[in-house]
Parts: sequence; C-alpha cells; structure tokens
Amino acid sequence: MKQSVLFIFAVFSLMACEPAPKNTIEAKAQEYFNVYTERQSFERFIAFYAPNAVLKDIVSGEEFEGKDKIKAFLDWSKGDFVMPEQGKLMNVDKQIVKGNTVVTQGTFHAFTYNGQSLGPWEFVIVQEYNDAQLIIKQSDWINYAY
Repeated sequence: MKQSVLFIFAVFSLMACEPAPKNTIEAKAQEYFNVYTERQSFERFIAFYAPNAVLKDIVSGEEFEGKDKIKAFLDWSKGDFVMPEQGKLMNVDKQIVKGNTVVTQGTFHAFTYNGQSLGPWEFVIVQEYNDAQLIIKQSDWINYAY
C-alpha cells in the first residue's frame, strides 16, 4: 500500500512539472497567424474559416457572411502586393486564448499595394472557433493609418 501511495505521489509530481498539453485552439490560432504572416498559400489561409463564418471589419463597418464572401474580400491575388522588407507581413505581439475565443494583438509591417505604400498598422483580431477548430466569427480592428 505504501509503495502504491508513493508511486501515485511520484506520478502526480512529474505531471506537475511537465508543461500542460497545448490548447488545440491556441495551436490553431498560432498556425493561422503563421500562415497569414508568411502570405504564401491563400488556399491554406482560407481553409481556417468555417463555411458559415462571419468576418467584420470594425473600422470600415463592412461585414462578410459566409466563406465565399470572406474569400472574395481577402483574395490575395487581387492587386499588386509587395511583401514588407522584413520578409513577413506582421508581428504578433500578444495572444490570449479563453475557451474557443482568441484575441491577437500585433502590427502589420509597412508594405506596398498597387504602388501605394501602406502601414505600418496596429491590429487587434478577435476570433471565435467552433468545435472543429474552424473560425466561425472574426472581428478585425485594424488601424488603417494612411
């Protein structure tokens, strides 16, 4: 009996020392922002959204309901985009995960779009994920400083 108690105590002690398993929503959000930052595969990027997702751009007031409308709005093939000299689109400074909600804060680096220099822009993006780890609601707060 004493050995069993010591063994159980040892197992719980080891568990307390190990990092907690990574939250799958947290991992999915980090992957989303990595894909967004690299800006290499639009199909991979748009795959993060559920078919019935809603994206709202708070500053412009525009809202897009459904993955097809979100895809048309965010379409990376539109216009002449030149990646920032940093080689990545943005920095993520802070990310908070609670349940299925993720709040991400960061900065878009200065870039060129259709010959116009844009950014840098600070952002806060709030995402809600469903049980399949797809984005069902997203609110973008982007400081479009021109």
